[in-house]
Parts: sequence; structure tokens; C-alpha cells
Amino acid sequence: MDQARGDFIDNTWVRPAGTAVIRSVNPATDGEAVAEAHVDPDHAALAVAAARRAAPAWAALSVDERLAALRRLARELGPRTESLARAITREMGKPIRESRAEAQSLIDRIDQVAEHQLPQVRPWSPPGVDGECRYHPLGVIGVIGPFNFPLHLVHAHVVPALVTGNTVVIKPSERTPLSAQSYVEAFEAAGLPPVVQLLQGGADVGRALVATPGLDGLAFTGSWRVGHAIQRALVDRPEVLAALEMGGQNAAIVLADADLDQALEGVLLGAYLSAGQRCTRTCRVLVERRVADAFLARLTAGARELTFGDPLGDAFMGPMASLADRAQLDALCAAGVEAGAEVILPGLHRAGGAWRGPSLHRVAADHDSDYTREEAFGPDLAVTVVDDLEQAIEVVRQSPYGLSVSVFTARRAALEKVYRDTRVGCVNWNRSTNRASGAMPFGGVGRSGNFRPAGSDAVRYTTYPVQLQWAGPGVLEGDPHVRAAIHRSDPVLALEVVHRVEEACEPYGVFPAVAPNDSVRIPLAQLDRGVDLARPLLDALRERKVDADLGERELHARLPAGVAGARWLAGELAAALHAIRHLHPARFLGRRPPVAHEPTTLP
Repeated sequence: MDQARGDFIDNTWVRPAGTAVIRSVNPATDGEAVAEAHVDPDHAALAVAAARRAAPAWAALSVDERLAALRRLARELGPRTESLARAITREMGKPIRESRAEAQSLIDRIDQVAEHQLPQVRPWSPPGVDGECRYHPLGVIGVIGPFNFPLHLVHAHVVPALVTGNTVVIKPSERTPLSAQSYVEAFEAAGLPPVVQLLQGGADVGRALVATPGLDGLAFTGSWRVGHAIQRALVDRPEVLAALEMGGQNAAIVLADADLDQALEGVLLGAYLSAGQRCTRTCRVLVERRVADAFLARLTAGARELTFGDPLGDAFMGPMASLADRAQLDALCAAGVEAGAEVILPGLHRAGGAWRGPSLHRVAADHDSDYTREEAFGPDLAVTVVDDLEQAIEVVRQSPYGLSVSVFTARRAALEKVYRDTRVGCVNWNRSTNRASGAMPFGGVGRSGNFRPAGSDAVRYTTYPVQLQWAGPGVLEGDPHVRAAIHRSDPVLALEVVHRVEEACEPYGVFPAVAPNDSVRIPLAQLDRGVDLARPLLDALRERKVDADLGERELHARLPAGVAGARWLAGELAAALHAIRHLHPARFLGRRPPVAHEPTTLP
């Protein structure tokens, strides 16, 4: 049995001091321990703190710099693919060919994120707007992974999070500590800054991570019950963005016009690949009555011929991941039989591990028990005969889950009806409910997810959109009320307005009273000294579009807001006074040389 190195915090392996441990067991053996790891829920706070310290510097790097660091990781993962694959198979029983594909996918994911996901969070600008939308990293993201794809379904969150500028804290499945440690050792060897932390442990460590302040996001893959518990734990923490990828209760619909060979292959793969331990596995096949007998006979014969055995060999299926998982599946099947399900093919057990062969049950369309209500995670399939597509869709809609559905038919119209009338995240036409593409969004609704799909959309829950708008220096928004308030409250501007107006009028012997942002008032006593100048001045001002009127004691000119308005009015006052100077030349010409009376454009 391997002894795990501990938790990986701040680029250092830290062995918990307590006695609490988790152990992984090879399900293909009679209890052979694979690895043991000491655990400590208190390490969650240390891990989140270390991730938060590393976050600013990592986010400050360019996308290209972060990608370069992750490509160093890819180079470290390459020579480790076989050891990673063997660790996966030893700890959860997956056939080695599937584990090798999972290990290789870790390398491929980095380029996939760069090519297919990053374009979704590039800055963009809408037409006619001085601004752009950018996508800001959340900060510190927790990643809680499952046992069935212990590395792939962690890595699928980790890479988008890191590329978009976040740091991560990984809490892998307690069933696969060796796989998780081997994965994180590649980060250590790649020389990345302390942007990835690893917490080994079970549910208590997961709860501690979710409860730790400083967490900005959480990506979870697992059962609906645990996902629902996470939602409840975060109900008063809206600042934590939770992306929940939960279970599935997926159906395949086989219509009378389907290619039965194609349907048979798709249903067998959907139900029994990875010993039925996939969230997208086919739990129920809905067969149109006209082809039901022929299809069911071939399905039963095909399932009976599927091999299960040594996962390091060439068997189609390995063991289930644990004896407890096998017992849970058997209990659900028994509940179905008690409620009327017919056993067509029993799930055979073997000694010396969590061995279980494919099973097959026939249930009515209205069957209602835990067997059809719960996610039966393992190599079992329920068969229901339906009259037509409408009845098949009605059965699909009864499920509280909404992850994947398949329809086998020659008619595209039938596919479109399935798409329109069901609520699922993945719709498949003439293919298995399994093997979803990571180049598109992957997730579900209802008990399957919370509308934050992984796959190509993962970068959307590792970031949040920010609207940036701007104006050039000195460009005002021009609200007249706000501008007036600003000018009325600014004594410096008020003095400049007064100065501008007085400077324009003083050469003509006129000394108005100036109220900034209100008016200029010239007493009639200053204008009518032997010669009536008030009326001519009013006419001259109005010719120049000045808002002016004549009262009993003063001439009143409205002053536009701001220095620019004062400049304009000052110029117009000077021009109007100059225009009427001939009416009283002795008064004006006696003050200064004639040249001083020429109005000029004020600066």
C-alpha cells in the first residue's frame, strides 16, 4: 500500500498531524488497499489562504503566459500517462484502455480550452458604445471531483479556471487519493507558482472547503444529494458561484424506423460502458411497440455476451468501483422488482471483488419506485415498451433529472420533437447517451445541474462579465441640472464668469451685476445718462440671440451655464455696446482711445 504524501499547500506537501485517514481499495481484488492518506479538515483554510495569496500575481499574467505555464504541465503529464492510467484503474476498477484515454485527455484539454473556450471570454464591444465587455477571474475556485473520472472531471474545471486567471483548491474523491496525488505531482514538476492546492479527504473535508471564507467559486461533480447539500450550504453566500454537475437518469428512445444494429450498439454502450458508472449512462430504453420484441431479444443476447473481468486485460467491463456501490445498485433493482419490474437478465456476482455483470429489467411506462426515481449507478438497464414517440417523451419528462437523451430514428422531425419537448442538456440522434463532446457545453437541468454547463462553457463559470465604458478627458455627459449645480457650487468658476463679463463691459463704462449661472443685470441709471441707451442695447443683444429683456430699473440678460457660456455672452455684450457707441460718442470715446473700443474675441 502506498502512503500518500499529504496535502499540497503553497507548493509544499504537508502531512496532516492527526490520525484520520482515507484508504483506496482495488475493487478488482478482495480488499487490497492501494493508498492511504492522512486527512485534516482544518487544512481547508490553509489551502484557500494559499490560493488567495497566489491569485493576484497569477491573474496579472497575460493569457499567453498562463497558457505557457499549462503547456509545461502538459509536457510533464506526457511521460506520466501510463502511471496515471494504472492508478485510476487500481483505485476505481475502470478498464485500462479507458483509463489511458482519460489520462491522455488531460493533455488534450489544454489546447481544447485555448482553442474552443477562450474565444468566448475575449473582450468585445457593442456597436455605438464607447466601451467593452471583459471577463474577470472569480479568484479562488474550489473543485470537488468524483470517483468515476477522478482526473478528467477535475482537470476539466482546473484548466479553464487557471487559464482565465483563477487559482484552485482541489478536493478529489476520497476513493482515489493516489490518482489525485500523481496528478498534482505533475504541477509540482512543471514549476508552476502555487496556484493549485490539493486537499485529500472525504465528506468532512469537502464540507470544510465549502464553508471556508475566501472561496469565490465552486465546481462540483457528483451526486444530486451532495450537490443539493452544497446549494443549501451556500444559500447565504451569493458571492460564491457554484457550478454543479450532478447525476443523470438518461433514456434512449428506439423508434420503429430506427436502424436496429445502430440502436443496439448505442444502447449497450450507453448502459454498460465503464460498468454503467457514467453520469450520462443509459438507465432506461423506451422501445416502440412495433419493434419491441425483436429489439429486446437482441438486446438481451447482446448484454449477456458482454464480458467483465480483469480491468488490466481486454474485458469490456471491469468491476464496479466498490462493494458498497454494488450493494446500492442491487437494492434499487430489488425495489424495482418489488414494484413489478420483470427480471430479464440478472446481474451476476463474482467473488474476490466488486464484480457484477450486466442486468436487464422490464418495467411498465408508469412504473414508480426508487428503481426509476433514483440514479441507478452501475451496469443495469430498464426496458419499457411504448406506443409511440409521444408516450416515450412523456416517460422522459417524468424524470426529475435532465442530463442526456438519445433517439434512434431515421426521421429528423422526431429528433426535433425530442429536442423541443424534453428538458435535458444533451440530445443525441442515433448515438449513445454517453460520450458527450467537450467541444460543446456539457451539463443538465433539474437534478442534473444548475444551468452552468462544463465542457466548452466552463470559462463562463470561472469568470464574471464586467462592463467597461469610457469618455475622453474633458468630455461631459451634459446633464443640464447637474452642470448647473456644479457651476453654482464652484466659487472658482463663479469668479471667472464675473471676470469675463466685467472685462467685456468695463471699456464702455458699464458695470453690471453678475450672478453666475443666472443673469447679467445692468442698471438703467448706468445706460440712460442724457441719451437713452437701454432700448438700443436691448435690440442689439436680441439681434445677437441673447436672451435679454428690459425691466423698470435694469436690463437683464440671461447667462448660460459655465465659463464657455460666460465667454459667449461677454463677447456679445461687447459687440452690442460697440454697435451702439455712435449714439453717445462723447461718453464712450472719452474713456479710452478709440482702438480700445473694438470688440475682440475673448480667449
